[in-house]
Amino acid sequence: MATQSLSLEVGIQPLQRDQLEGAARFIIANVDVTGYMSASPSYKWYVMHWIRDSAFTATALFEAGEYLKGRNPELAEGCIETAKRINSFNVDAISNHMDHVREGNRVALEMGDFNHLKYHVPARVGRNGKIFIGKIGDSLVDDTDNDSLVQHDSVPLVLLALVKEMEFGLSKKKEDFLKGNLATLVEYMAKYFKTECCNAWEEDCGHGHAYDVAAMYAGFEAAKKLSERLSLAYSPREIEKTVDGNYPGGPIKFLRDYFIRGDVLYGMRDKYGADPRMDKGVDTQLIFAFNMFGINDSTLGTRNVVRNTMERIEQTLFGCGRECSPHMLGWRYVGDEYFMGGRWLISGAQRADYYLGLENPVLEIANSYSEYFRGFGGSYPEQIPEHAASWRDRPEEYMNRNRGMMIQDLIWSYAEVLRFEAQFQKLLEKEARKRLRS
Repeated sequence: MATQSLSLEVGIQPLQRDQLEGAARFIIANVDVTGYMSASPSYKWYVMHWIRDSAFTATALFEAGEYLKGRNPELAEGCIETAKRINSFNVDAISNHMDHVREGNRVALEMGDFNHLKYHVPARVGRNGKIFIGKIGDSLVDDTDNDSLVQHDSVPLVLLALVKEMEFGLSKKKEDFLKGNLATLVEYMAKYFKTECCNAWEEDCGHGHAYDVAAMYAGFEAAKKLSERLSLAYSPREIEKTVDGNYPGGPIKFLRDYFIRGDVLYGMRDKYGADPRMDKGVDTQLIFAFNMFGINDSTLGTRNVVRNTMERIEQTLFGCGRECSPHMLGWRYVGDEYFMGGRWLISGAQRADYYLGLENPVLEIANSYSEYFRGFGGSYPEQIPEHAASWRDRPEEYMNRNRGMMIQDLIWSYAEVLRFEAQFQKLLEKEARKRLRS
């Protein structure tokens, strides 16, 4: 793992700014006036609106808009307004399923069917902001009983995006939504962060996932900020009482109890009360926990868990031993076979963000990522091929899924490049100012 900071002979590169602005324009052009965002405009099976992808995208747009304000005001405004539209659509989608949330708050976990979609906000929706039912090509898709859409990150990620929007002014409609529903949503998150779900990849359903527990932690922190800023009757102290009433110490204690072993944060466990699946190892989802959800050694009360976990991720998922240069992109998890078993672009962007966020940022790694992303020519795919054995055994099954192509133009990939480049440019400019002063 690299530990030295770049001497900053690199300056602020115009091409990097072009890369940032190009990603922003592509996202803006592919978000509907309603805020609806197909996960990919070029792959028919991704026509639906994923709440997770779109919430991460809104957050990236807010960060890019903040950076661009004094540099490209028109594009900055486009980023901010598009992010607000996405948040509006996601708030409406949650509103459309508040009956699910309230029913989920009532059902006893002992009943055993709490993983049914009827108790949760679905991970993806159609243009009406409700469970998707419709035709894709010649196929009828009905998500009504699609329990793979039971994922625990939808609500907290929207709350995080709303915290970002507060910096630019929340609409009265969103404020009213929070005033009327925040307590119910916190109760829902407090009840379910301990339970099983499908992970962010919509796989390993019926297991507990550290990523989702971490997302819930971030959701509670976001709820407290929203409550304080809006002076809600449901105060930050009341939120803490709700969380601790369901599990003393909340998600952080839960991560320590059930996911950390030997100073490593593992990605998955089986049923409630089980130890982590150490045989399954780590997962690139965990980098989001470190970068986006406030999970660090300070919050965990540990010393080297984050560093050790990142080393394990780099060794096993970025194709790197201890004494080598890792691949720029990582697999999602060991044994990933989805769509030829490729390496995902979002994993690389998150790894770059991790090194930017260190106390002593490793700008050399960030600069190498900026150059690497430039090589995609402004079109960012979901992943790049790494042909797994399963692909060799069943080539037609994989090649026919998207006309023999990897999935291009994944909006989430654009968002991660955008967020990374905005953070990188800000840091470069900060370092340049320091050099001038010295």
